[in-house]
Amino acid sequence: MSTHTRLTESSLSPHPRKGREGNKEEEGCEPIHKRYGTARGAAAPVDNEPTAVPGSMDGEEDVPLFDGFEPIAAAPEPTRPTKWTERQMLDLLAARYTADQGNGPRYVFAEHVRNEAGFGGYDVGQMLRTGKRTTLRTADAIAVDLWPSTGNLIHGFEVKVSRSDWLTELRDPEKANAFRPYVDHWWLVVSDTAIVRDDLPDGWGLLAIGRDGKLRARRRAPRLERLPLTPSMTASLLRAAVKTAARRDR
Repeated sequence: MSTHTRLTESSLSPHPRKGREGNKEEEGCEPIHKRYGTARGAAAPVDNEPTAVPGSMDGEEDVPLFDGFEPIAAAPEPTRPTKWTERQMLDLLAARYTADQGNGPRYVFAEHVRNEAGFGGYDVGQMLRTGKRTTLRTADAIAVDLWPSTGNLIHGFEVKVSRSDWLTELRDPEKANAFRPYVDHWWLVVSDTAIVRDDLPDGWGLLAIGRDGKLRARRRAPRLERLPLTPSMTASLLRAAVKTAARRDR
């Protein structure tokens, strides 16, 4: 009698056949195609569940690495206000020009700088010189570069948050002209580039909010021929810088 065991098809099968009913799966055993998947190129089994996800590569099913775990949702984008205010824009401007450069802030940043240090609603000195009762002008912000290697450049800023506000500025060019002779660069700062179309004057730079939520230069401000600050304007700038720093320290 042979000691070798005869290997039959039924002995190799993970689900031994039962006579003529061998084409049926054993009771309690799940179909092999559901346990191990369908081979590439084989006919898909008839089932109520789809074997492929629309948009998947080569018709393969997108299967999570760890069954039962919810996929990690993408981080939501930072929310932005539907309408920016001048205060918010000035805060973005301050963040750009008050960053610590290793040995302290590179710029002195001042908000709402008047062109004269006198109180009241009028520039008395200019009125005496010209005979006209001219109102004081205010720049939304001024930043003075403290690095001597750059020439201690002075940047002036006009902030606009709407198209109508910008058109009002264009109708009164004397407001900017009260400061532009005393700065090296003059910038328009906007919340949306749509505020400015084809009407940005020569000699102006443009700062706008980028996708990262920070102010980015859309047009470089050209270098201007700067006059020395008058004593009254210097005093006004110093006072505005002190008030700005005090407000931010609160």
